[in-house]
Amino acid sequence: MKVALVTGSNSGLGKSLAVMLAAEGYRVWAGMRNLEKGTALMEEAEAAGAAGNIKLLELDVNSDEGVKKAFEEATGGGLPIDLLVNNAGFAQAGFTEMLSIEACKEVFETNLFGCIRCVQAVLPAMRAQKSGKIVYISSVGGIWGQSFNDIYCASKFALEGLAESQSGVLREMGIYVSVVQPGGIKSAFIQNAKWPDMSGLPEDYKGAAGKVMAYYSRGGESQTPEEVAKSIMEQIVAVEAPPFKVQVNPLIQDIFKAQLADPTGEAGVQLNLTRMLGEGK
Repeated sequence: MKVALVTGSNSGLGKSLAVMLAAEGYRVWAGMRNLEKGTALMEEAEAAGAAGNIKLLELDVNSDEGVKKAFEEATGGGLPIDLLVNNAGFAQAGFTEMLSIEACKEVFETNLFGCIRCVQAVLPAMRAQKSGKIVYISSVGGIWGQSFNDIYCASKFALEGLAESQSGVLREMGIYVSVVQPGGIKSAFIQNAKWPDMSGLPEDYKGAAGKVMAYYSRGGESQTPEEVAKSIMEQIVAVEAPPFKVQVNPLIQDIFKAQLADPTGEAGVQLNLTRMLGEGK
């Protein structure tokens, strides 16, 4: 029986992926800060006939001691972790000028440093067994910086740089690193995003703020957590040597193509103007 550990698994993509992994025969450690929020996960697992393969794991990725304790518990039975999914994360909306340094640090604490803590905890055993998979849940915001989403995108850009830097050396050890780049997901992620105080927004930003907030609320290109989880199962979990980058939403593939085709970086600027601000420039 292979073992998986999924962070941020009490809702959304993490919950769906934990259930699918368990249904495929993985022993799943479902990491979450508050175990009382695991009820929905266990109900879905029960309905899928997979509850026996899931164990809730108290895991706060923002805590050095919390991560150490959680991974010690997960590996205490002698079974190493074969698959780590760094899914825990959140968004802080707003233009850079609106946000405090403390708010910016909070995003990076979870979205970047939380992943680093978990990877540092899992790698010694993966190196010893010379196998394993590490999956980072990134975003289209990890390759395209989006207006009014400055700090969240910055954290995902940093995450992708981290993962790519690790990928070559770890692959020589039999460990495959992958980043998943979804677009919008129909979950509580947007509702749980932190929004800045708009009352003091400078006049220069007001027109853009209204346009980008309307863009984010469209939802027409969003996928369900189950759709994204299914793609991860098919393109990473079921593949012996998975690719480094996995895009899961064909409706936004034009963004990836535009970014990769233009070495000047102007494509990203134009995407903000045309897709988000409707300037047509």
